[in-house]
Amino acid sequence: LLLRSTVYQNQIQHAMRLNDKVAVITGAAAGIGRATAKRFAAEGATLSLWDLNEQRGNELVAELEKTGATARFF
Repeated sequence: LLLRSTVYQNQIQHAMRLNDKVAVITGAAAGIGRATAKRFAAEGATLSLWDLNEQRGNELVAELEKTGATARFF
């Protein structure tokens, strides 16, 4: 039981390792940039998202905010 508890605590700490950090991601509306934004949001980062595709960028922000992430598209 102790081992499970320790593993779970390590997973929580790992999942939020970007708490209190701001990430600036370019090319955020698609591909690697989009995947990076999702991963960084899951790890607790506040996101500053940049891309030329305004529609997809705003869609990503809405998707991330539903999960509790803080993100803004520029």
